[in-house]
Amino acid sequence: MLDLINPQHLKRNLVPVSRRTIENLTVVERRTLEGNRITKTIAITPDTGEPLLFTESVRLFSRETISAMLAEAGFSLESIAGDYSGSDFDEEHSPRMMLFALKP
Repeated sequence: MLDLINPQHLKRNLVPVSRRTIENLTVVERRTLEGNRITKTIAITPDTGEPLLFTESVRLFSRETISAMLAEAGFSLESIAGDYSGSDFDEEHSPRMMLFALKP
């Protein structure tokens, strides 16, 4: 089972910047799409003091690419769900691409 971001949905629904407060901390997340990667920089700033900075970068795979990679590795793709409720995958609207595969 692979749980991936659906790149088509992400591209249409990207939130470039979000801000929230958790107790005495301000959390600012900045997101950018660069080629086949989503990069998120997170700044956690206390009321007083220096911010802590973190960066994460995740590669995005199209349905076709990840399906071909699974097949090349000897897996048989059984189904693809589009969210954590198990809804059918819809490339335009599903937030996730959850692939269920078996290796005979």
